[in-house]
Amino acid sequence: MKKYKFFLIKPSLYDDEGFVIRFSKGVLPSNTLTVLNGLLDYYLKKLKEELNFEYEIEIYDEIVDKINLKKFRKKIKNNEQGIIFLVGVQSNQFSRATDLAVEFRKNGFLVFVGGFHVSGILSVFGKPDESLQKLIDNNIYLVAGEVEDSLEIILKDILNNSIKSIYNFLSLKPDLNHPIMPKIPQNYLKKFALPNFSTLDCGRGCPYRCSFCTIIQVHGNMMRYRNVDLIKNYIIENYKANKVDYYFFTDDNFARNKNWKEILLALIEIKKQYSIKLRFMIQVDTLAYKIPEFVHLLKEAGCTQVFVGMESLNPENLKAAGKRQNKVENFYEMVQTWNKAGIIVHTGYILGFPFDTSQSLLKDIQMLSDELRVQQASFFILTPLPGSMDHKTMLEKGLIFDFDFNHYDSFHLVWKHPHFDPNTMKEFYLFAWKYFYSFRNLIKRIYHSAQYSIQMTSNLLGTYLWYKYSIVVNKHHPMISGFHRKKSYFERRSSIKASIKGFLWFYTKRIFEIFLEIIYTSKIVLEWLILWFIYISLKTKISFKNLFAYNKNQLVIEYQKT
Repeated sequence: MKKYKFFLIKPSLYDDEGFVIRFSKGVLPSNTLTVLNGLLDYYLKKLKEELNFEYEIEIYDEIVDKINLKKFRKKIKNNEQGIIFLVGVQSNQFSRATDLAVEFRKNGFLVFVGGFHVSGILSVFGKPDESLQKLIDNNIYLVAGEVEDSLEIILKDILNNSIKSIYNFLSLKPDLNHPIMPKIPQNYLKKFALPNFSTLDCGRGCPYRCSFCTIIQVHGNMMRYRNVDLIKNYIIENYKANKVDYYFFTDDNFARNKNWKEILLALIEIKKQYSIKLRFMIQVDTLAYKIPEFVHLLKEAGCTQVFVGMESLNPENLKAAGKRQNKVENFYEMVQTWNKAGIIVHTGYILGFPFDTSQSLLKDIQMLSDELRVQQASFFILTPLPGSMDHKTMLEKGLIFDFDFNHYDSFHLVWKHPHFDPNTMKEFYLFAWKYFYSFRNLIKRIYHSAQYSIQMTSNLLGTYLWYKYSIVVNKHHPMISGFHRKKSYFERRSSIKASIKGFLWFYTKRIFEIFLEIIYTSKIVLEWLILWFIYISLKTKISFKNLFAYNKNQLVIEYQKT
């Protein structure tokens, strides 16, 4: 009997030295992996009833898993076929995905590559570019679009040995109102800092048309939604099986999900019925706070944080990016409304729009931190991601000078900006992080947040620890970061392996890096402990000045009173 072994792999990316980015503990589990794990298992069980075969599924998230080709080869016996699905591949992960795909293919595996890069290129240009053609030339298969309604087609072609070079499902936007829900593999969440934290997409698509966004090219402008009862049952079952009570709902815009009210009421019911301290984070637009009942029900349902794409404080930039729904004059009211409900505002802010200058960025960064009083911010450099209209427009105008997709991570300037060169832009990018998350500003935000909600202040403490560690120690964006970086001498980008100076050079440098990590981490922990003492002083009503004057028993008594 023929046996197939399927490996779902979410690739990582390379750092600027060409080493794979991997951590002992990750932070953000992959929604793509759990979604495809559920779909793959469902369709294979269905086909198994028609055809005579056996199968196994294994998933790997390279941000926490080492991809060892030798070990993968050993998993395949003589009568078995190994199949690799490189999934959710973004443009900054495409170089790593290509290296993995080529090596797996050379070793006899069938290899498929899908995700935003493949989908973005084919959606805008309608045909493969040079990067995709390289995969096709190496007998690697491409998948574009969502596969809820189409994965069975690919699997049948595999079983019948009639695989096509390109599977383009971009025009087939699947109905998400089906019974196939994501499936979290056993022990997957234990690889992350919070094993009770997971992700779930309640809907897909976005009604807006921002020029820098790839979502609308892949998921479309038409909103689609999961069945509310299925979401409810999934969260209950996930809590019973994996003790998951904390979610990031990955919808690009949860506020525009027509079922948002029914979902929130279901979450409130779950909390009451099962006594679960359910918490979650969402992404919304800047106008969402004006929707009647929206903020109130989010608070009742357990929302701790909203990610809001402010993008810029310059109206000219917002207009040029097609972000007309963003009104700078409403931002302060928006932040205050969320904060009064005890919900953290986490804003996405893009540096390097065409109208940005050195003076305007300095002013905007200060205003974001000191006047709008946003508790959390993620900074990005404007990047023409393949699949966005910015990418197509800049290509046509000849503005793109860097075609290394590993740099398309929103941390590098890859196009000819009228006011910045790459080095100056990087300086402003690093300054934005340093200023916003300076120890002085963190103290100010702790006190400011406590005016609205002591629980919101508590939630901020963990976030600040994660963000400071990512920025200072890892020097990577927190969303693609983790705790304790792992480096391997042999895991390096194929195009620059020749520059490796040898074992002695690598491990000497690595020891020095670990030494610096210990020093920086100690400083961060010390700062965090001071923030924690401030939080305790606010929570227990003990003045910070007198906090250290309390003996241990007095402090415990005061804490228990609250």
